[in-house]
Amino acid sequence: MFYIVFFVIIDNMASQQNIVPKESRKGLVARADRLIGSQAVDKILANNAYQWAVDGLGNNLFSLVFALNEHYIAGLSITDTLKARATAFFGNMVVGRPYTWFRDQVFKKVGITEKSSIFKKAVTETLSFAVGQAPIYAGYLIAATAGYEAARDIVHGNYDAALDAFRHIDWKRIGAGATTLTIFSPLYGPGQGYVQDVVRHQCGLKSAAERTKKSIEDKI
Repeated sequence: MFYIVFFVIIDNMASQQNIVPKESRKGLVARADRLIGSQAVDKILANNAYQWAVDGLGNNLFSLVFALNEHYIAGLSITDTLKARATAFFGNMVVGRPYTWFRDQVFKKVGITEKSSIFKKAVTETLSFAVGQAPIYAGYLIAATAGYEAARDIVHGNYDAALDAFRHIDWKRIGAGATTLTIFSPLYGPGQGYVQDVVRHQCGLKSAAERTKKSIEDKI
């Protein structure tokens, strides 16, 4: 709880730094500028709830490919795979913003800008993804295989059955899914980073590399 409050405070302070200047806006946000005016758009872009939703959306769009990992590698049934995706949808809307913030910090630490080499960007994306996403993903798989049943049992007062659901979690399948995600980080990391930045640009927010560039300029 303390972490969430602390992050929201930090996020509040940084929200203005995420906005793409009017003259550089493209795509959907540029159309919004023409439709409702840049002043109204600026207020929307500076809103923390808006920025949180954008980062959650970016995480959710790319994470749809993880359904293949869940069904074919982790061995989840179609039903459990759908449960995992449903869990991930709501989960990504919550953790998408903190993960994007974490990715921004890694980019700044390594010094990744738009001019950095493709190799350096790919390695940084891989590191961010492996460290930031694998533990979250394992949580989604646990929720999909045991969380729904446990929640239902708790609602009906069947606490022993709820505990039993967690005792019978197939940790081998969970481990296989999370391990595979980590192994494929060199593929998934850059892919998710690309989708995340495209969504942010379309919605008028800076990419991680652009934020690093701004951070470097502020120090000069």
